[in-house]
Amino acid sequence: ALGGSYSDGGSGVGSVSYELRPTGGGSWSTIATSTSAPFSATWDATTVSTGSYDLRPVITDRAGNTFTGATITVTVDTTAPTVVLANPGSTISGTVTLNATVSGSGATQVAFAASPAGAASWTSIGTDPSAPWSFAFDTLSRTDGLYDLRTTVSDGLGNTSSDVVTGIRLDNTAPRVISSTPAE
Repeated sequence: ALGGSYSDGGSGVGSVSYELRPTGGGSWSTIATSTSAPFSATWDATTVSTGSYDLRPVITDRAGNTFTGATITVTVDTTAPTVVLANPGSTISGTVTLNATVSGSGATQVAFAASPAGAASWTSIGTDPSAPWSFAFDTLSRTDGLYDLRTTVSDGLGNTSSDVVTGIRLDNTAPRVISSTPAE
């Protein structure tokens, strides 16, 4: 959210534009404009690369006069931590601990999900809010079959990344006797 306290003793504030440039140089670009009090605006920081930026308001009064406010420096982080889901085995049953390894900084949670193999229709298995990143997966909560498993790591700024392990067979059905007649 972008905002500040703006006033004009004459004709009144008409608009506030917010401008951005890479820290220390480059051209200013307008990233948002507000034409009504309190002159706040939103900015999607994912439209720029991770880095340091100068940000300033440009206030225009209703007579067309402009004033450029103080420049502040902001750091944009659009880089998500990365996650790797350990393969739990080609065939699993019962309760299996799923383990994930997170690299990078700022991770706030790892979500675990399952989908029938190749369908990409993910349903939650559970979420771990702290390291070490793991979750006990009760495979009895799903029907037997082939599944893909996914982990998604999130950081405090909303950046996410995922990893998928494909083709894991859930098998909780005991074998059964088809024939008990011995052959000679």
